[in-house]
Order: sequence, then C-alpha cells, then structure tokens
Amino acid sequence: MMHPNLIFILSLPRSGSTLVQKVLSGHAEIQTTAEPWLLLPLITSLYETRSVPSVYNSQLAGRAIEELRNQLDRPSFDSEIRDFTSAVYSRLTDRPEQKFFLDKTPRYYLIAEHILRIFPEAKIIVLTRNPLQIFSSVLKSWRDNKFDRFYRDYFDLYEGPTYLAKLISNNPNLFVLDYSQIVSDPVECFHSILSYLGVTPDPELVNKFKAELDLGYMGDHSNKATTVTSSSVDEWKNTFNNYFRKWLIRNYLRKLGKNDTLAVLGHDYEELSREVDKLEPAFGSSAKDFFHWSISLAVKRLKLNLIFNKLSLLRDNFIA
Repeated sequence: MMHPNLIFILSLPRSGSTLVQKVLSGHAEIQTTAEPWLLLPLITSLYETRSVPSVYNSQLAGRAIEELRNQLDRPSFDSEIRDFTSAVYSRLTDRPEQKFFLDKTPRYYLIAEHILRIFPEAKIIVLTRNPLQIFSSVLKSWRDNKFDRFYRDYFDLYEGPTYLAKLISNNPNLFVLDYSQIVSDPVECFHSILSYLGVTPDPELVNKFKAELDLGYMGDHSNKATTVTSSSVDEWKNTFNNYFRKWLIRNYLRKLGKNDTLAVLGHDYEELSREVDKLEPAFGSSAKDFFHWSISLAVKRLKLNLIFNKLSLLRDNFIA
C-alpha cells in the first residue's frame, strides 16, 4: 500500500484551521478526517513521559519507556512512529488520486517540534490569528460567553501563543498564514497554499467549500459558515464589553507583549492596545464575570480540574 504525503496544520484552537481544512478537503488530491489527535498520546508517551491520570502508574510507565528508548537510537523510534502513522492514514485515503492526507489537530502545537523532526518530508501549514479574536471565539463558541469553566481554556490562551511563537522563531522557513489574510483574500491565499503543497492548481477551490464536511466528535461543530467571510474579524470588540473584560484583555495583551510573543505571531502590541483602549465598556455583568473568572482561576491553581476528571472517570466506570 502506497503511503500518502502528509499535511499538518499547526495552530492554536479557534485560529481558522477548520476553515482551511474544509476548503482544502474540496481538492481531489487531498483527503482528511475530523481531528485525529493520533500523535498526541503517541508522541507524548514516548518522548515527553509526563505524568497523566491513568489506571496504571503513568510515572512508572514513563520511566520504563524512557529506559527502553535509551536502548535504541532516536531515529529508530521516529521511523516506527512515521511508518505507523503513514499506514493508518493510508487506509483513510480511498481514491488513487488522493496523494495527501491532511491532519488538522490544533493541539499539535504542543508537539510541533517532534512532528517536524519525525516527518521531515511533511508539508506544514502554520496558522496564526489575533489573540483577542481567539480569546473571544473560545469564550463565545465553547463557553457560552461565560467564565465559569474557563479553567479548561487557560493553557491554550495563556501558554499556547508562546509555544506557537517559539515554533515560528526556531523554524523560519515554515509556511505561515494569518487568519486575517485568509478571510480578506481567500482566493489568493489558497492559491499560495496549493502552490506550497505542490498539488494541481484549482482556481475554483474556494467555491467548493465543504460546509458539510464530516467532522466527527472532535471536529469544530460551532463553525456553521458556508462561505469564507471576514465577518468575524471584529467580533471580539463586542465580546469584551464590560469593565472587567476590558481590564482582563488589557492584562492579557501585556503578558503576551512583554516577551515578544505577539511580534513573532505577526501582531503589534501597541496597535492592539490602542484598539482595546477605544472600547467603550459598560458595568453590566462585570461582577458576575469577575466571580466566575476567580473561581476558574482557583480551580486551575489548585488543580481541582484533575480531581473533576478523576471523579468523572470513576462515575463512568461505575455506570459501565
């Protein structure tokens, strides 16, 4: 069985990766499926050996795997991961003309350097987006515009940009596109993407937008768009509409700006700060937002979310 060439979209969540996936899925030479997440547990278990909640002792497992890995050279492990992954994806390409398989799993930003090393021939598309737009999209798409469970998104928003900026800084030859470029001139952007991938040009690709792509359980079901549009670019200004929210994003920008993360991601700290300063907030819901944010922050710092996950596993096992 011939293995397909691989395409990885690396980005933070809510950065337009589903949009890019849907458009590219309309090309005859590209196959894709939902969000595989295949490489996250595979690579982290073999190379990160971090402790995760499990019914077995994951710390001991990490030590055992590290000892096993030390008996072999890294290229051997890399080769086996590459062969296994390619074999799995080749079974998902069901037509001879499908030369590429596209893996769109946003949290691959956590293992991006491993992916670049293990799959040196893969095509890598890195998507960036204004962090304020991402923040707003996370809040409105996943949390019903509330902060009561925001502890689940803290890492993506506050640590994720640093991971992505480091990836771009360490690999200057990556193919990088910003969300604003895609929605403002989709035809030109996807022409450049197809040129980078080396597939047959398709001037009508954007018009073949697959709004009904089967996204599976893990796909982005909040994205109901049927065309590529720039209507979401300024929506963040309506999200941060009270005094607490304005204070929150001002501090958020300050955190990202002080270590040049924003600059590497293609956004200017001073310019974004001026945009925030122009917001005209109201007092409405500030107290409630502050309360929910404080609770979420406490859950994160005390790691109560791990306890919640454990209780959820116990409940599921009991019901089963």
